Formats: sequence, C-alpha cells, structure tokens
Amino acid sequence: DQIARFEAALRPETLSLLLDPNASHVVQRCLHYWPPHHTRFIFDTMVHNCREVAMDRSGCCVLQKYLGKDISPQHQARMLAQEVVRHALELVVDPFGNYVLQTVISKEFDQVNEQIVDTLQFCLRELAMQKFSSHVFQTLLKHLHHPNAVDKMVRPFTDPRHVVMLLTDQYANYVMQTVIDKASGRLLDEMLASIQQCIPALRTSDAGRKILSKIVSRFPELSDGTDIRNDPRPRRGGFQNRRGNQPRYGRR
Repeated sequence: DQIARFEAALRPETLSLLLDPNASHVVQRCLHYWPPHHTRFIFDTMVHNCREVAMDRSGCCVLQKYLGKDISPQHQARMLAQEVVRHALELVVDPFGNYVLQTVISKEFDQVNEQIVDTLQFCLRELAMQKFSSHVFQTLLKHLHHPNAVDKMVRPFTDPRHVVMLLTDQYANYVMQTVIDKASGRLLDEMLASIQQCIPALRTSDAGRKILSKIVSRFPELSDGTDIRNDPRPRRGGFQNRRGNQPRYGRR
C-alpha cells in the first residue's frame, strides 16, 4: 500500500530526516498518523541514536513529540525513556537535550525519575548552578514522589557550607526555592536551619538580601531568634513568585 511504499523510501535515511529542520516535521506527521507497526523503524532509529537525536535542534522536537503526546505504545515510550536516562548527565546540560529530559520527567514513568536522581545525585549542587540543568532540577523536584528519592535530591542542598553560594547564584536560587517547596517535616527543618545559620552572610550582598527577604516572608521565625531545630511548629514550603515554567523547545 502507499504507507508501505513511503516507509520503504524513508527507512534508509531515517536518522538524516530526524536531524533535518524540514524533514523532521514529515517524520512527526508519520508518527502521528501512521499505525505503530509502520513507525517502528523511526522508533528503532531514535533508540539507537538517542543521544545524537536528543542533542539536535530538530531531533529533540521529534523525541518530545513521540514521548509527550501519547502517540506511541506505552512499552516503546518507556524503552525510549530508559535510553534518555542513560544519557542524562550529558542531556541535562545540553541546550536541546534538557527539553527531552524534562519531557521524560513529566511523564512520570514508573521508577524512571528515581533513576535520574541516582544518575545525577553526586553533582547536584554543581548542576543547579547551570542554566539548563537548573530548569531540569525544578521539573524533577515537582515530579518526584518517592520519599527516598526526594531525600536524595533535597539533602545536598541543606549543607550550610554551600547555602550562601546556592541562594545567591542566578540559577541555583530558583532550584533552592523549589527545594524548599518540596521539602517537608525534618528535611524542611534542616533546610531552614542551614539558612538560619547563613543569615549574616546573606545580608552582605544584594542578591542575598533579596532571596532572604522572600524566605523570611514565608518563614518569619527565621529572623525572630527562634531556633528552627528546636521549634515544634509545623511548617510547609511555598513560594508564589518564582521563575516561570520553561517552554517546550520548538520552532519559533
């Protein structure tokens, strides 16, 4: 039939088509309108060349379309997501790959987000201070639900030795606000206790005073002399005035 003939014509050049700014839109239409058994060759190419496709201006759009629009069989989408996770350390700092990683995170495949935390956990603070990875971290924190994964993600940001640097960094300060949103109970108390220790240092810079003002407006006990570690009052995170969600990458 016509689809089979068209498929035979596209198959030898699938990777080139995925990376082409014009042909990639044809591939997206094929994924959307053709039945899955006719698009398997596109899926196989994306899996075998996942890193290259995800880090390409056009290829990342095709991957987002495939993963984010529920046009793929669930088992194939999960297989592709696992391949994305394998390259998470490179994709998280890439100007195009970070969008693919955020799409995977937002789908909340079983245990996939926990695997991303495990992959990134030893360089969380460093990555929080980079533009693209800071957006990924905000998305990841919002879509984490398992307590152990949340603990792994949040705990590196509670170390008082790094709090001032992170809170005054142009990118990491947004991650820190999301960390405070996500933390609860003992973990939130540890976070606030670390910030409380650093109040004098934060007051020495404009950036520090600005972010401290936002935090104190939500947790006034930080500046009234209360010892957070011995304060039994329940607390919940929450900031209303944060950087907006990063738009999905696409043709402008």
